Amino acid sequence: VVQEKKRLVADLRRLKSHCDSYEPMLNMMRTKYETAMKEKMMLRLERDRLAAKVAAFEEQMKQLEAARASDTASPPAAATKRGARSSSRLPDSCINPYHSRPATEAPMERWGLSKTFQAHNAAISAIAVHPSRPVVATASDRSSP
Repeated sequence: VVQEKKRLVADLRRLKSHCDSYEPMLNMMRTKYETAMKEKMMLRLERDRLAAKVAAFEEQMKQLEAARASDTASPPAAATKRGARSSSRLPDSCINPYHSRPATEAPMERWGLSKTFQAHNAAISAIAVHPSRPVVATASDRSSP
């Protein structure tokens, strides 16, 4: 009976050391699993976010195509009231005649912002700076009414 007990105790010690050798491997596999699940969740979130963006872009494209179709089907803007402007913006095909003109450098260290206001509905096409006074003049293709 004593020999049987010693053999069982030795088997138990051997099995305990065998189980202890699995513990680090199980911890490593658990962390790998958790990392993989986090990456999977992040990919799903990214996919859903991108799908929402695509849907928004498709909706915007449909609206733009519908607006383009309605613009081509509507009567010309010349049939509106006399003197009324059809749009406050210039068409995109309008060419700026001063675009290729070279600009001269000005002493910018003397300049400072004192006031701002909106004076043009279109892009600014020319700027003139007084050589001795703190005055700036701007011009655009279409001004405010």
